[in-house]
Amino acid sequence: YYSPDGYAALGVVGNAGEKPWGHYAANYTISKGIVTWSFVRPFELYLMPAATLHESTQRLFDLVGKPRVLPRYAFGFFASRWGWESRAYIEDTLSRFRQGRYPIDAVIMDFEWFTNESDYSFNSSGKTYYKDFGYNPVLWPNPKEQFAAYRKDFNIRVGLLRKARLGNTKLLELVKEKGWLLPSAEAGGSWPQNVSQAYAQDRCLNFSDPELREWYSKQQEHYLDDGVEF
Repeated sequence: YYSPDGYAALGVVGNAGEKPWGHYAANYTISKGIVTWSFVRPFELYLMPAATLHESTQRLFDLVGKPRVLPRYAFGFFASRWGWESRAYIEDTLSRFRQGRYPIDAVIMDFEWFTNESDYSFNSSGKTYYKDFGYNPVLWPNPKEQFAAYRKDFNIRVGLLRKARLGNTKLLELVKEKGWLLPSAEAGGSWPQNVSQAYAQDRCLNFSDPELREWYSKQQEHYLDDGVEF
């Protein structure tokens, strides 16, 4: 947080894995242009004298460390969508960008890249045939070959989006046994959460658990080996 009154503030909340889920230690209200902060449980607050927003950024980096510079392509244009239809559709889209000389450095695909079925309607048991860590063969019949070709022929990288939940029955049984699930569902797109529209009940992963993070990262490794950029 930066204030033109000449200071910046950083709040640190140590509530990972605590209940109630999604609640913060601090809250604020705005009335007639005045921000009023309040807190409901302990947290750390760092105040940093700073005459300008630029100076406040420097003070923040002094406190937490400077971030690594992103690779050059990350500053370019990314085309992201939900609705990639097939391998032919992907390659036609990439060709149109290059033939039209539109700037593009990467494409991002929503979760249809690994499944041909939406899991929004799944109950807490999931589906036995659902694959959480594979590829949708309609889009990716030859993943390694495709990633390499898109990079070489179009100079376009591929990023893949996924949700922080599972849909396969056996994997859900595993993470339930390990205690790696959040006791909650995905909110219905609003805040406060609309419980009547929530989905993925008892299927959302608790990434505050280091063992879960280690297991989940292992499931993802083969994508990087195949040529997925991010």
